[in-house]
Amino acid sequence: MNVFAAAGDAWRKGRRAAFATVIGVGGSTPRTTGARMLVYEDGDIVGTIGGGEVEHRAIAAAVQAIQTGRAARVSFHLTRDLGMCCGGLMEIYIEPLQIRTPFVIFGAGHVALATAPLLLSLDFDVTVVDSRDELNNEERFPGCERHVGDPRAFATALAEDDAAHWLIVTHDHKLDQDLV
Repeated sequence: MNVFAAAGDAWRKGRRAAFATVIGVGGSTPRTTGARMLVYEDGDIVGTIGGGEVEHRAIAAAVQAIQTGRAARVSFHLTRDLGMCCGGLMEIYIEPLQIRTPFVIFGAGHVALATAPLLLSLDFDVTVVDSRDELNNEERFPGCERHVGDPRAFATALAEDDAAHWLIVTHDHKLDQDLV
């Protein structure tokens, strides 16, 4: 799989990753400007920027960029800094892939019906949670994940995610308070 196809797949699945792109070279280097790899949060890669210690350091920088959400530039003299025999210089730009941000709507009434398409158009990963299957269905919420069941149980099971958003607009004020 090429790096762009892998990045598209990661974006669709919400898998955190970063591009590492060679933006400058001098002297003898294993790859030229424009070489690119995709690095996943767990350190797995697609593509290569040349292997060896330079790639190892770029993977570590990419994992850090994924964790911080900040792009970075790293430069290495391959012999002096890394002990590689190539002898050249490489500059690498590390750019975290912007994934779809989760957005959970608790409630499948008229507010959710108006809000969900807007959120989808803004590239949020939308989940609608409501126990009423006659309202929380594919016809009313195309393109959204749906959870038909107890909203309290769903909320309790949500993983911590500082980037996630929630909108609580159920049909029951007590349920809204419980969810908050």
